[in-house]
Amino acid sequence: MDESLFQRLSIHENCKTELCLQYRMNEEIMSISNKLVYDGKLQCGNDTIADGKLVLPDKAVFVQMLENRGWSHSWLAEIIATQGPVNFLNTDKIPAPHEKRHTSLINKIESQLVSLLIKALLKVIVFFFPPAK
Repeated sequence: MDESLFQRLSIHENCKTELCLQYRMNEEIMSISNKLVYDGKLQCGNDTIADGKLVLPDKAVFVQMLENRGWSHSWLAEIIATQGPVNFLNTDKIPAPHEKRHTSLINKIESQLVSLLIKALLKVIVFFFPPAK
């Protein structure tokens, strides 16, 4: 059980194929894995995917919305209000040691930060794009 199905299949050449077209992420986000993994061969499935971005309100509106909801995380407002598909967060100054579990590294603090960011982003989306009734 220490070996995944994909690891087992990867030893058989006829079970492998290279991904060359993807439909999940915009071109800027894709460029990271494209350079590091695919040697520049990966392409977006269409222009809508390649150019897709979630447009959020300007920073002042977003900060006010967070404050109205009792959230005082200015760093959170800064991150989410940044217009761009990719944001890298430097967590070096946060005491968040990695733990080794079997062959994996885990970091509970970083996963809590990701969870907080996702919850905040969902609140923003619902606030500015309420579901249709």
